[in-house]
Amino acid sequence: MGVSEYNSALRLLLSIINNKSSTKPVLPPFEKPAIEETPVLQPFERCRPEETGVSSVRIREFLQTVHDDPTINMHSIIILKDGKIITEAAFGANRTDIAKLMFSASKSVVSLLFGILIGEGKATVDEKLIDIFSDKTTPITKLQIGELTVKDVLTMRSGIIFNEAVSMVTEDWVRGYLSSPVQGKIGESFNYNSMNTYMIVAIIDRKCGVGFEKYLETKLFEPLGITGTYWEKSPAGLPKGGWGLYMKPEDMAKLGQMVMDGGVWKGRRIVPEDYLKQALSRQAAVPEDYGDFDYGFQIWCGRKKNSFLFNGMMGQNVLAFCDNRIILVTNGGCEDNFQQSNYFKYAARYFGGKIKDGTARNDTEYRGLGKYIGSLSAYKTSPSIHGRREWKKNKVRLTAGAFVPRDDNKTTGLLPVMMQVYLNTYTKGLEYIRLYEEGHHVFLIYKEKDAVYSVKTGLESTVESELKGETFSFRTAAKTTVRYDEDENLVVTVRIDFIETPLTQTIKLRFTKEGVMLEQKENPGGRYVVRTFASLANEISMRSIVTRPVKKLDTPYLQYRIKTAFEPNVEMDIKYIDERP
Repeated sequence: MGVSEYNSALRLLLSIINNKSSTKPVLPPFEKPAIEETPVLQPFERCRPEETGVSSVRIREFLQTVHDDPTINMHSIIILKDGKIITEAAFGANRTDIAKLMFSASKSVVSLLFGILIGEGKATVDEKLIDIFSDKTTPITKLQIGELTVKDVLTMRSGIIFNEAVSMVTEDWVRGYLSSPVQGKIGESFNYNSMNTYMIVAIIDRKCGVGFEKYLETKLFEPLGITGTYWEKSPAGLPKGGWGLYMKPEDMAKLGQMVMDGGVWKGRRIVPEDYLKQALSRQAAVPEDYGDFDYGFQIWCGRKKNSFLFNGMMGQNVLAFCDNRIILVTNGGCEDNFQQSNYFKYAARYFGGKIKDGTARNDTEYRGLGKYIGSLSAYKTSPSIHGRREWKKNKVRLTAGAFVPRDDNKTTGLLPVMMQVYLNTYTKGLEYIRLYEEGHHVFLIYKEKDAVYSVKTGLESTVESELKGETFSFRTAAKTTVRYDEDENLVVTVRIDFIETPLTQTIKLRFTKEGVMLEQKENPGGRYVVRTFASLANEISMRSIVTRPVKKLDTPYLQYRIKTAFEPNVEMDIKYIDERP
């Protein structure tokens, strides 16, 4: 891989946080279709916590601790004990019964499928990549990565620099990976890189005989009754592997339970036991600031407890405490990487040690748990009568015109910036915003220079709908509220939860004496991106000749640019128009 790709990737990263011009992607946008909502097949048995020796009080205290910690931003939790679901809780506008984007927890799914491939005698961990991909190697490739084995790739010890950011400007990810320079010595130090997992996908695709997706479906998903999934694709049409898998939380729980049971599901051997023993044992030592886990074969293994973890950024986890036979499946929107979130501390406190709660039935405690779980859901809250009254009073003011940016706008868009990045599709700027009422719903019309989005929202209540773009479709849950701030300015807030993802976009129109101010804020946002951006930029700059812009981005300036990208404030004028949207 030449220097030009690294330069291009670095320019793309810098462009994303530049609020003076819109970002131009190098590759076509990635697709994300509407995901069919399917019932869970082969569902787990449900029972009261006490039937498995866990008290409802313990569960409630854990949920409350997680909910009360603002750094966690939990979206949903499923807890299993002895192969039975003892708790399901959804927070805010989220649900536990739809497919969720698992980010890097996808890696563990790839590992399980690779274990099946090994069990069939079609692959080994000792093979060299230059032998598997001999058609894509060159003499230079052989010199640089001639000793690179599948095991090095599985354990994140490849040293390959080609990463997620460079993949956004590269069509052939396999060739880009194989021609990448190496940092350090192959097979020695842990260097987390999602492109390693993509290479495992490519290996499976070559060796399985039927293609990766068919093999995944027949060998892993069908036996476990897993349906209604989607995996984002690379430019070559292969699943991204290291991220991009959408799956229902209960189906993720099936994979965790199957692993806990030694690779067996309902009496049927799925993954070879020998492979799982290696996959769940420490193959690579991980720096302690990552958390309390080391790394196996694309699965994290507990350093202090008999535990394993499928781990995705922003809070997507399948965490298993093997001694207690407890599994927690979570989806969230936190701003911590790896196992740095307080969630892991709380989970270990409540479920990682000895549990002696007993099995005595207590209807009062169980009803209290159910009532508390109900209170966490935005769908079960009553609409504000005051808010409805304020909307009605100000309806003409809010719906008669369009809110137009006072100055030319090139970077403010409806989709969260992080979503734009992983879809590889970027806004060209905001043209106007409109609100209108139809029935009991408020519609937000968000007109960009190259797209128009219509978001159905509930007035003082949360409602679901589909947000459709040219290459994507996302399920949203949205709510419009009307309030006054401390200065008695009218504020209309539209909160949009992209409930298949960890992302939320909040749009406020604040009416002041000086005019209307548009205030947007996405979550997770700037704090998370500062760390992620810096890490990717530093890796790329090792090969890039465009290093001066990175050196200029000291922390205060970087934070300022990211804040303006992720939390734009735009002065707006009201343009009164007669036509109905």
